[in-house]
Amino acid sequence: MSKTFFVEPGYEAFNRGVWYGPGILLIVEEGERVEVYAAPNGKPAACVGNHEYTKLNPDHPPTGLRRP
Repeated sequence: MSKTFFVEPGYEAFNRGVWYGPGILLIVEEGERVEVYAAPNGKPAACVGNHEYTKLNPDHPPTGLRRP
């Protein structure tokens, strides 16, 4: 079962070798992880989180991600 999130403004996410910008729907599959970066100027800067699928809770998304 996949878990889905939107990337919030000011952040970017990296998953499966692909960058996801603000407003893009991110789908995380079992066995994957997602890295979330602060991107205040539209370019990824500091990593604010590295989250494994098993630790992602769609009801309480990590910083930089929100519920769809």
